[in-house]
Amino acid sequence: MLAYSGKGRFVVEKINLSVLVEELLPLMHSVISKKAAINLRLDKELPLVEADVTQMRQVVMNLVTNASDSLMEKSGAITIKTAIAGDGEPGFPGLGGAQKKAGEYIVLTVADDGCGMDEATLSKIFDPFFTTKDKGRGLGLASVTGIIKGHSGKISIESAPEKGTTFRILLPVTQPDSTKELSEIQYVDVGVPEDGAGSKTLLLIDDEPSVRMVGKEMLESAGYKVLAAADGVEGLDIFATHKNEISLVILDMTMPRMDGAETLRRIKAIAPKVPVLLSSGFSEENISGYEGEIRPAGFVKKPYRMKTFLDAISKALYGEAGGA
Repeated sequence: MLAYSGKGRFVVEKINLSVLVEELLPLMHSVISKKAAINLRLDKELPLVEADVTQMRQVVMNLVTNASDSLMEKSGAITIKTAIAGDGEPGFPGLGGAQKKAGEYIVLTVADDGCGMDEATLSKIFDPFFTTKDKGRGLGLASVTGIIKGHSGKISIESAPEKGTTFRILLPVTQPDSTKELSEIQYVDVGVPEDGAGSKTLLLIDDEPSVRMVGKEMLESAGYKVLAAADGVEGLDIFATHKNEISLVILDMTMPRMDGAETLRRIKAIAPKVPVLLSSGFSEENISGYEGEIRPAGFVKKPYRMKTFLDAISKALYGEAGGA
């Protein structure tokens, strides 16, 4: 896993999750319910972990927005805690065993006092095809699971109806004998075309705030100008206003108010030649029904991976992946 460095390369970083959470606080306040209070209980001397910064931000924001949704517009609290994992850490009963020693892991906890979930819901909550929401969302927790597994971590959940929900994420601490400076960690070219991402304006349409944040950050790091919209209706308004500037659209397939299919048709009615990349946590098979002028230029799976994301955009814009 590699995080983009902003210079045509990306790199794993040693990060402090307490600092990362604090930096995200303004964004959290902008996307959660105005009736939700955020309580931070952060270990100021938390050991570092090796992680993709962008994906860790996506994890935190997904959990926080889910916690806010669970309050159902009622007053409530969201508590975010970071700590060194101890022997018998709640949610991870095997932590004290031979394979996992206390002090070698950190725990990120996101808890709310919202509506909670019953056992039937809990058994399906990480299924990418399952949602408890009526807004067409529900891929966030499946993405979180994939990201955490990719970082050699674990995730647990405790919940009960009207008792709230607690997510705990376990991540391995950076080994003390790791002497590499950040500049020495593995770099990989992402192959952004030299003729200029900077001359291209992209429109990113997605109803998940964390996905918009992550996608926008990735694209701007690659030099693109980015416009962002929270759903198909807003996306169409922006597209109609800036249709002469927008070179490509990245379009979520599952959104409230207007889904990706209808948004795609309307975009193509305005500007048939503008390429549209469909985006989803589901499989690419979902785009097979689009034909003719409304067929998308490609598909990119969430959660976004920097090289795959930029290659898909490059292929749609230039006819080949930037790294080819």
